[in-house]
Amino acid sequence: MTSVGTPARVTFVLTHPVQYQAPWLRYIAAHAPELELTVLYGALPTADQQGTGFGTAFEWDVPLTHGYRWEVCSSVARDFNSDAFFGIDVREIGERIAATSPDVVVVNGWHSAMQIRALRACREVHVPVLYRGDSTLSSGPRSFARPLWRMKTRMMLRQFDGYLSVGEHAAAYLRSFGIPSSLVTRSPHCVDNARFAAAAQSLWPRRQALRAAIGATDDDFVVLFAGKFQDRKRPLDAVRSVARLGQGAMLMTAGDGPLASDAREAAARLGVRLAWRGFMNQSALPEAFVAADCLIVPSEWETWGLIVNEALASGLPCVVTEGVAAAADLVVDAVTGYTTAVGDIDGMVRALSAVRATGRGRFSPACRQQVEQCSFAEATRGLLAAVEGLMSTHASRVAVGSHVA
Repeated sequence: MTSVGTPARVTFVLTHPVQYQAPWLRYIAAHAPELELTVLYGALPTADQQGTGFGTAFEWDVPLTHGYRWEVCSSVARDFNSDAFFGIDVREIGERIAATSPDVVVVNGWHSAMQIRALRACREVHVPVLYRGDSTLSSGPRSFARPLWRMKTRMMLRQFDGYLSVGEHAAAYLRSFGIPSSLVTRSPHCVDNARFAAAAQSLWPRRQALRAAIGATDDDFVVLFAGKFQDRKRPLDAVRSVARLGQGAMLMTAGDGPLASDAREAAARLGVRLAWRGFMNQSALPEAFVAADCLIVPSEWETWGLIVNEALASGLPCVVTEGVAAAADLVVDAVTGYTTAVGDIDGMVRALSAVRATGRGRFSPACRQQVEQCSFAEATRGLLAAVEGLMSTHASRVAVGSHVA
């Protein structure tokens, strides 16, 4: 990809390993010889720190740091908090980036001090920086602070040289801040579609047993809610919706959090048959996807919602709200599921009833086909195109500067 035909050196600056992103990084290392990938992590969280918001301490049971070159910039994650600006900070990140001799650096945004330092360091030495965040126009405040948020966001986006769009809502976000379309390349949010599809296929002969284990019969309609039990996820909307489906419907939950007891109390009060699975790690999730007939994501907002990718790859149709960014790219009404308004219980009941009447099997082939639009191959293709474009532009600027000098 470079002028002498050697791979382009690309450095990802990430706060910590993420179960969704690590498989894509492995894919890049294995399938993109045009790139020499290095990943710099700010910290490796402990089991307790990883469990923040999940209701339990845990470690992901899928490999997060295998199959690609990576370094951790802080051996101790004593102050780790991925939601706090100073929760992950590495003062020497500029030096660590420089040591990788990058042609292009990828930074996901500016929600942590480490990322701000990385941006500044790259600009000081004129290394091009690619943005690959999933913020949407729904991410910002809706109060009097919104004008200030827009001003700050516009200023921060200008610190990048190129932009990777993970989906339709992310692209609209970039457009709204005046980012030229010529600088935006599609690189969709993705999961390991092949792993989830293969797991579903291998587990399908056990579907009846998996359903029996949660108290469901062949004729029951099992709705799955998988996520943190917190306000913006609106888990009680899932309970209320299933309550109105009547006999033969039940709600299976995978997750935990502050609203867990409220959800269980609501289910008991409304007479909802509830299969409470608690937190389910990555390797166990396919069992839930196979046992269920439909996934429900009633969230007020999600910058994406990768659980939708996982479900579709498993052949499971989805009922989601308009607040779930993934809906614009992946949920096609009456094809892969349905989209409803946030808080619209009537709409959710109609959508769930339509899936119930049609049957999961009619949706499954289209679900798997649709999610292939958001694959490792597509995301990597976008990354390659953006890196090539940035390097070409950067080389031209350097040449012009040298000529003027």
